[in-house]
Amino acid sequence: DGYGINLSTKVNITKAELKTAITRKFQDATQRDISYLYITGHGLRVGGEYYIAPCRDKLVSARELRTLLDQVPGRIVLVINACYSGTVISGKAAGAAQAQAFGQGFVGDFLSGGSAKYTAITGEKYLVLCATGAREEGWIYLDGDTLKYLDTFGTPFSAGVGWDYTTGERSLLADLNGDFQVTHRELYQYLKKHAAQARRVAVLAVD
Repeated sequence: DGYGINLSTKVNITKAELKTAITRKFQDATQRDISYLYITGHGLRVGGEYYIAPCRDKLVSARELRTLLDQVPGRIVLVINACYSGTVISGKAAGAAQAQAFGQGFVGDFLSGGSAKYTAITGEKYLVLCATGAREEGWIYLDGDTLKYLDTFGTPFSAGVGWDYTTGERSLLADLNGDFQVTHRELYQYLKKHAAQARRVAVLAVD
């Protein structure tokens, strides 16, 4: 709509710094705004619950993240680039026996009453894009000796919406209809294909 985007990046921060960054960044948001939060880090399940580890000192629970984001007016696009992140929109625990404990974790805190696939935690306020399936890792080693690895979500995500850092060139590969704009639907469709393709290529490279 012509208002543009005000971008901030925080790297290798503490949990307290993450909370402060979110609060300050979105303090002037209005009900008309769409706020974007891209989190990349480790994803793990502990005791049937899902946690994100984007900070260098502590895990971040869904309750803490949701509490912060609920205070931001308008809509929020939340992108989670972490292993097993699809868990947060599937609404399913690692196993049926862990469902009750899991309900107290990430999905339980975000769940807003919806049950449709891919919309379970979005409600009217949230749109969530996850890097992987509920049982899928988001990166893979290309060379075990040098620890060189491929980010199977971040690489196509970046190339899809503006910059291919593997070639150092501008890129809008997710612009499927050629109008020089990338919609959420176009980005989802592009990533669904190319993130999976990157994982297949990486597996073949390892083999």
